Amino acid sequence: MSNPSEKMAYLVSKFPTLTETFILREIVALERLGVAIQIYTIRRENPEVIHDEARPYLDDLRTVHSFALPTLGANLIALLRNPFLYITLIALTIRELWGCWHLFLRDLYLFPRAVAFAEWMRRDQITHIHAHWATHTAYMAYIIHRLTDIPYSFTAHAHDLYIRKAMLCHKVRAAKFVATISQFNIEELTRDCGEAMRSQLQVVRCGVLPEHLDVPRRSDPAQLLTILTIASLRDYKGLEYAIRAAALLADSLDFRWWVVGTGPDRDSLQRQIDAAGLHDRFQLIGGRSEQAIRDLLSEADLCVMSSVIMPDRRMEGIPVSLMESLAAGVPTIATRISGIPELVIDGVTGRLVPERDPEALADAIRAYCADRSAWQPMIEAGKAHIEREFMVDHNAARLQELFARSKTASSSKT
Repeated sequence: MSNPSEKMAYLVSKFPTLTETFILREIVALERLGVAIQIYTIRRENPEVIHDEARPYLDDLRTVHSFALPTLGANLIALLRNPFLYITLIALTIRELWGCWHLFLRDLYLFPRAVAFAEWMRRDQITHIHAHWATHTAYMAYIIHRLTDIPYSFTAHAHDLYIRKAMLCHKVRAAKFVATISQFNIEELTRDCGEAMRSQLQVVRCGVLPEHLDVPRRSDPAQLLTILTIASLRDYKGLEYAIRAAALLADSLDFRWWVVGTGPDRDSLQRQIDAAGLHDRFQLIGGRSEQAIRDLLSEADLCVMSSVIMPDRRMEGIPVSLMESLAAGVPTIATRISGIPELVIDGVTGRLVPERDPEALADAIRAYCADRSAWQPMIEAGKAHIEREFMVDHNAARLQELFARSKTASSSKT
């Protein structure tokens, strides 16, 4: 889909945002390949820190409130144009989502926006819609598709697959294809929606930039051990277990542990840090730009991710921060959950430990300190693994191929 007369809509939940750099990188990479993209966002964010790559898109974002006059006008037009279809889509939403209250209430609230976006996409002459996340944005893409016949696809990541599954298979069946970040997710979707859907499911990794492969590394092991965690401050990131591991190491190891990220659990995590007497060693340093993160990676001896599976099945997909650490040649330790073992291959590209096991995590850090030279083959293998499977340009080209293939398939049916 590189015809200059064609334009694709990227439908995202929020923009700009620090925590979804993988979507921004994908958009930028696709545009380098000649794909014209218009961003539609449910919510326009105004974060304190904005990635430089996001700035060119800010003046031309498409977003609207559910009960703004343009939204109400678009819904009136859609109702008058085809009242049966409009009412059918509302009835379908109620029938499919009834009982899954989070999706039910949120998607009903977003229905008027989807109708407004459908009108805008007609005006923008959009030829394909790609949504990120399998929940609200994929729902909106489905509604827009039904109203306009514009084909759509979506990328499924993590909690959008693992928790609330109402209407999921309906969205999968109607999509031209579904991209997802791991083989783990392919198996999850196949169990949910049936083996017949497997051919429609495609692994498309999130990716890192070439500059992540060229992060300079300090080489003086005599300096204070620097451990880096890049994660939002949320329960499924398992930071409480990282703090417990740090407490186990405090008497025998000199270290500083930096956590990059923001989130709702900051205050509770800080209380845990203070209670463990780690306030001068384990520091929550807030959000950082991409360049600042690369600078931190150059200082880090070790990257650690202690993610967990929550009782409601919230969990990671494959954290981009782990891709960045492997690309930068930073020894990496993570937990054995979800798709992470497809990236951090235990004993090959890094080390895996059980979730919710601070003792195992502390032991892995001690083992690193005891024999750093043993990590050199894993460092090299990790960079090679990133170059083979997790580069953003490679995966954007894969997406472009899928867009083109879906268009060819549509043309052959007409």
